[in-house]
Amino acid sequence: MPIADLTNQEIHVLKECLKAAAYGPFFIDKNANDPFWEIHALFGLSINELRVIADKWPDVEMEDEEVRLAINNSMSNLLGYSHGSSAEVWSQYISVSTSEVSRIFMKYKKKKTFVINGDNFRNMDEFYDGIEIVLTKGLTWKIGRNLDAFNDVLRGGFGAFEYEEPIKLIWRNTQESKKRLGESDFNELIEIIQEHQHIEFISD
Repeated sequence: MPIADLTNQEIHVLKECLKAAAYGPFFIDKNANDPFWEIHALFGLSINELRVIADKWPDVEMEDEEVRLAINNSMSNLLGYSHGSSAEVWSQYISVSTSEVSRIFMKYKKKKTFVINGDNFRNMDEFYDGIEIVLTKGLTWKIGRNLDAFNDVLRGGFGAFEYEEPIKLIWRNTQESKKRLGESDFNELIEIIQEHQHIEFISD
């Protein structure tokens, strides 16, 4: 888990989310014989196991399966499933907005990696064909063959990764790409990629 990539503040927010899930009202069924039954159903952990991890965070074994379940399921279920999650209740447990928690969660999760191979295209049209294959998935229509469309695809939300989800983009054989695409078009593509802060860009 890439916790080393998180700031101290982001690590603190993870602790707030764990505490909220373990001690807050978000997954409690007051009408059930076992009010914490949803914790086991959603998290694969007992309430006691979740609370131990929340109390110890961040002094936990990050590779431990129970820790992985606690972090992933606390954040994903707080964002998408929880009860009693009014803005007022949320703010009692978590100091940042849901959108900020979502951003930190995306950063915490392992980045997806996509590779552009400069040997696979000879011109801009073939480049856009390759981008469609690499950076989109399951579309019933073709993306535009222009720089604006390329910029949109880099933002995400086209099936391969979520909108502004942190990703790693590797462009191999860039010198060959520059020859085939022309220096001007190639430089424009690089500039567009580098404008996206959610993309870790590597070229060789």
